[in-house]
Amino acid sequence: MTQSVIILLIVFGCVSIFHLISTLFKNPTARFISKPFCMTILGVATIIAIPNYPLVYIGVLLSLAGDIVILFSKKNKIFFGISILVFFGTHICYLSQILLSFPYHIEWYFYLIGVALCIITTIFSLHFVSKKIETKIAVPGTFYLVTIFYVIVCAIILCCSLQKVWPVLLIIIGYLLFFISDNCLVVFKFIIKIKHEHFYVMLTYLSAQILIVIGFILLLA
Repeated sequence: MTQSVIILLIVFGCVSIFHLISTLFKNPTARFISKPFCMTILGVATIIAIPNYPLVYIGVLLSLAGDIVILFSKKNKIFFGISILVFFGTHICYLSQILLSFPYHIEWYFYLIGVALCIITTIFSLHFVSKKIETKIAVPGTFYLVTIFYVIVCAIILCCSLQKVWPVLLIIIGYLLFFISDNCLVVFKFIIKIKHEHFYVMLTYLSAQILIVIGFILLLA
């Protein structure tokens, strides 16, 4: 990892702390301004660190786009739906890079089984989720969260297949935090309200992103 990448990651950490503080003290202007800068800095760091792996930095930049779109979700629920779609693109990019990192060839039916499991799990989960959340949000949201779980499973399989364990472990931990963050976002937005809800969502989200990116950099650089 080069010095410039380390500096950018430190800057990301500083901007993230500033954003979390502004979230904790409910300063909407500071939150609105600082949130996009977090993923912008992380995206630049990723491009510099692993320029030959576009799936990773495209995933980071899609997260940046998702962060910007979701800022407007309070005014119109359609922006929340769009953000789900954009972040889904992020996970497809990360998942694709994980699958490409396997040290052996993966048969086509592995992908088919994965998609089928995601759809089946989504259908069963909807039985419970739809009782609390309207269907037009519940369906894509549940499929999205199931996809994250599928990425975690693939990352665990990759971890068992490589000698470089620690980088993949960082990705797994990051994705577990991502799963927690997105579940918190859905629960706090549609089911219950708690004090400092945005702080908990962003704390787990930013921690997830930095761990995933560092994991990919250590794995691929």
